[in-house]
Amino acid sequence: MAGNLDLRNKRILIVEENSMLCSSIKNMLKKMGGAEDKVYKAQNVVTYRQLINQYAFDVIICSYMSKKRIVGAKYFFLYQQSRSFSRDCSFVMIANSSDEAQLKEVQELEPDNILGHPFNYLQLKQTVSVSLLKRDILTAVHKHLVLGYFESVMKICDAQLKRKGATWFGCHKVVVDYYVEQDNYGAAFEVLERLHQQVKHPWPLIKQITLHLELGNDDKALALAHEYELLGYPDDPIVSQITAYQSLLNSNVERAVAVMNSLCQRFPHRVELTINCSMLHVGVGEYHQAICCLAKADDDAIVSDAQRIEIEELRLFLDFIIAFQTQGKLNPASLKATLDQILALAQLSVIDSRNVTKGLYQLLSQMNSSNPVCSPKRLDVLFAQTHWQHRKLILIAVALHIGCLGLVQQWLAELQQQNVSKRNLAAAVNGLLLKRVDTRLASKLYAIKVARVKESSGSLVDSLAIKAKEAPYYINHHSHFINAMLKYNVAGHPDIDALGQQFSTSINIVIANLMKQDPVHPKVNKILQAKQIVEQRLASFA
Repeated sequence: MAGNLDLRNKRILIVEENSMLCSSIKNMLKKMGGAEDKVYKAQNVVTYRQLINQYAFDVIICSYMSKKRIVGAKYFFLYQQSRSFSRDCSFVMIANSSDEAQLKEVQELEPDNILGHPFNYLQLKQTVSVSLLKRDILTAVHKHLVLGYFESVMKICDAQLKRKGATWFGCHKVVVDYYVEQDNYGAAFEVLERLHQQVKHPWPLIKQITLHLELGNDDKALALAHEYELLGYPDDPIVSQITAYQSLLNSNVERAVAVMNSLCQRFPHRVELTINCSMLHVGVGEYHQAICCLAKADDDAIVSDAQRIEIEELRLFLDFIIAFQTQGKLNPASLKATLDQILALAQLSVIDSRNVTKGLYQLLSQMNSSNPVCSPKRLDVLFAQTHWQHRKLILIAVALHIGCLGLVQQWLAELQQQNVSKRNLAAAVNGLLLKRVDTRLASKLYAIKVARVKESSGSLVDSLAIKAKEAPYYINHHSHFINAMLKYNVAGHPDIDALGQQFSTSINIVIANLMKQDPVHPKVNKILQAKQIVEQRLASFA
C-alpha cells in the first residue's frame, strides 16, 4: 500500500508518556505537513480520555509499553469504548521491533497498524501513509455497501487478504458491522464463516461468538468457543468467560475461579472481568480474595461512572462483611468519606435516583453502628426502586443479616426467576450467590422454627434469645428478651455465656434506639438498671 500523504486537515493524537519521544513524533508529523493545531499529545490517561471524547481523530499513535508497563492495551480498549470511536480512525501501536513476545501481544490486540521501535522519519511517514490509505479503502467499502454493490465489496475484501504482510480485516469488519446494523445477521455470519475458511486467525471466530451471544444462541456460541480453544488461539475474554460459565454449570467452581483469575491477570484493563471475578469469589465465600481482586482493578481503565460506582460499592460491601466477621466495624469517618465520594458520582446517574442512593448509604451507616432495627417496608422500597443488580444483592445481604426473612424469600424468588432466562457468566455467578443466600436463609428459618418450638414447650428465654439473634431488626424481640432475662432465673442454663452475650447486645440495641428518639429518653435509666441487675445475677452464676 502506498499513497500521497496530506496531513494538513488530519487530526492526529500521539499517546506517549515519554515526553521526549512524544515531542519527537510530533515534530516528525509537522515535518510531514501536519498542522500545529491538529496534532495533539496525551501523556496520561486523563488527557487521553478528554481528547478522544472531544475530537474525532484520523490517526492515533500509541506506545504499547511505558516504563516497563503495558499501557497500550488499556488505551486501545478505552478508545474502543469511547463515544467517539470510529472505524474512520486508524489506531497505530508502537512496539519494540526486537521483542518477539511483545510484537505477538500487540498483534493479538489487532490495531490497524504496528510501528516497530526504534523508527525513523521515513518509517513513521510510511506507517501514517498506509494508515490513512486504509481509511480511504474503508470509506469506499462503506459507500459500495450503501449502494448495494456487495460483489465488488467482497472482491475488495479478498484483494486485501492476498496482500503481503500482516493480515488486515478492516474491510471485513466494515462489512460485518454494516450487515449487523441492517439486522441482516445471516449475511454477517456468511462473511465470517467464509473468512474463517480462508485464514487461520481468531477474529472471525470471536466475532461469530459475540454475535451469537447477542442473539441468545448460547449453544452455538459454546460450540464455537470449544472450536476456538481446540485451534490453540490465545486467551480471549469472551471465550474464557464462556469456559468459566460452562465450568459453573458443571459445578466445577474451582476451574471457573482459576479461569477468571487468569483472565484478570492477562487483561487487567478489562474492569468488567475484575468485577465478575470478584463476585465469583463472593459466591464461594472467599471475601478476602474478592476484595484483593477488586484492589487490582485499574482505575484508569474504568469506562463509566456507573462502573466506578459498582466497584466502589462492592469494595464497601466487602469491607462490611469482613468487619462483621471479625466483630468490628468500619471507621465512621472513612465510611462517610467513601459514601460522599460515591454520592458525588451518583449525582449524574440516571439509573438510580439520588434519594435511593442516599437511602442505601443511610442504611449501611446504620448497620455499621451495630443498630439492626429497621422497618421491612424501608428495605422493600429501596429494593423496588434500585435498578442495579449489585445493590439488590447488597440489600438481600442486609435483610438476611438483620432477619427480615419474609422479604428475603420474596426477593430471592424474584431474582431467581429473572436469572433463569439468562445464560452467561454473570447469570451463573448470580445463581451461585443466590444459592448461597438460599442456604443461609434456610438456616435462619430453621432457627426461628426452633424458637417457636421452644416457646410452645415453655422455654421462653431460649426462644426470645434466638429471635433476638436471628431477627434483630424487630425491636420487640430485644425488649421482650431483656424483660424475660429480668423475670426468669436462668441459673444452671447449659449455655449461660451465650445468653449473657445476647443480653448485652440487646441492651445496646434498645438503648441506641431510645437515644435515637431522644438523647435523654427517660427509659434509658430503667434499661441500665435492668442491665445491672441481670449482669450481677449472671456473675453470681459463674
